[in-house]
Amino acid sequence: MTKATTVDHFTPMEPKLASEVAHGVVGMSRSQGNEIVKRLLTKYEEDIPQTPRGGKYQECWDIQSKEPKPEYLELYQKIKQELAEYGIQFKF
Repeated sequence: MTKATTVDHFTPMEPKLASEVAHGVVGMSRSQGNEIVKRLLTKYEEDIPQTPRGGKYQECWDIQSKEPKPEYLELYQKIKQELAEYGIQFKF
């Protein structure tokens, strides 16, 4: 996944995840959300200034089938699982 600051390093999966997270936190209190953010910061804050670039669109996405490549889909599912363990209610 990427922070969308580099050309060709953004796929349809990033807004999909953002949307699923937004729906998954409906009804969550601010304090619950804050706890999730604090856990994520503990894990990723050190890397924020030099976030890994990730793969190019063509490396993550099958242009012919218009689907994510298997390894990218696996990463996406791993991230969703981690967020679900933090309390986000996904409708897998």
